[in-house]
Amino acid sequence: MGAAFSGGAALALDASTNYTNPAGLVRLKHSQFQFSSNHLWVQNWFSGDLKTTDTVALHQVSNGNFGMIPGFHLALKLGKRWAAGLSGVLAFSENNSNSAPELKDSITNMNSNYFDLTPNMAYKMNSHWSVGGGLDIIFAGAKDNIYYLNSNNYAKINMHGINVGWNAGILYDWQRLRLGVAYRSGVTSHLKGSVKTQGVLLPTIFANPNENGLQQIPPVWRLSSIYQLNRKWDLMTTFYYTQWEQAETRFLTRGPKGSKSIYYNDANN
Repeated sequence: MGAAFSGGAALALDASTNYTNPAGLVRLKHSQFQFSSNHLWVQNWFSGDLKTTDTVALHQVSNGNFGMIPGFHLALKLGKRWAAGLSGVLAFSENNSNSAPELKDSITNMNSNYFDLTPNMAYKMNSHWSVGGGLDIIFAGAKDNIYYLNSNNYAKINMHGINVGWNAGILYDWQRLRLGVAYRSGVTSHLKGSVKTQGVLLPTIFANPNENGLQQIPPVWRLSSIYQLNRKWDLMTTFYYTQWEQAETRFLTRGPKGSKSIYYNDANN
């Protein structure tokens, strides 16, 4: 059945319910393993500035791209009431380009990726209610390449980190109606890495080879329902809420504690 992303927190059709609502794991009839891939076209508009404590300020521009979201899902039946699950999903990926009016012929390419490994447990309380939850282990990486004047003058920043959040869900079945509520916490990604520079100006701005960074992944709420109209038709709905404004600020701290920082303000609108 094609659901077009509706009813996601209430469907519990296959192992992917471990990621959308872990409470659905106990509704599966047998253990499963599944690969998944969603293909999306995303268009972003940028209206903020990249502001630094130095003299460089980069102006954001619009960007669009076709993306693939890969993942895998495992569901294990552990008796009549218990089930376990494991998912691995590319939770967030961003690739942006920014121009700098203050520096002629300069450009910054920012690339961020967040892979979410999600181990969960689920419990069937009775014939109507089930609950589930677990951890979100975020493997985060960020690469920022800043070019000034030409490709021989650059600063290449490479950072990575592992951070932990959590998720939980509840599922209710009653005759033809099924309701699901799922929550995934926000995660603050603490990144560490290094910077490599060459040419003029940028080596003086990025004088220290050590980098620290921080960026937030916002929390997500899902409320879904499925109502069986007849043997052929189901009515499915999903209400989705996220606080994406928490991801509007990203910063890099160059060198040891107390050194200067770069702030990416309003990077996503």
